[in-house]
Amino acid sequence: MSDVLKKAKQLTALKESLERAKLLLARKEKTENTKTVSTQSEMPDTPYKSKLMICIEVLCTLVAKGPMKMPQLINKFKMDESRLEPNLRLLWNRGLIEEERFDNETHYVVTERGLTVLKVVSPLIREAHKLQIRNFEAITSVLSGAGYS
Repeated sequence: MSDVLKKAKQLTALKESLERAKLLLARKEKTENTKTVSTQSEMPDTPYKSKLMICIEVLCTLVAKGPMKMPQLINKFKMDESRLEPNLRLLWNRGLIEEERFDNETHYVVTERGLTVLKVVSPLIREAHKLQIRNFEAITSVLSGAGYS
């Protein structure tokens, strides 16, 4: 009998979590509908990313692929220049990237300071990713234990 109660409690908690997620999603959709024109022109089917995640992804991309021009970064991140440029400016102001001219074109390059920041941040990102996977696995096991697969 205690297993049945335990599963019922888990299902109730899961249902409450789903309801909260639905409310948060509805709020997010509502705020997205009221955003400015610059974010409305963003390419479709692009999931929301925080400024921090965009900056980290830009640094990782520049380390992996080397110097890149603005159009290459726009294509890589599938966002328009009006959203990407403030993130590049933030990284530049912090000394994490710099602009260099190659063949009369501006390319963005990671600085030594940017590499140092990535070395510090990357273990934290890996750990956060592991936690996210563990949470997903816990939810999956609760659902499968309750008969959902």
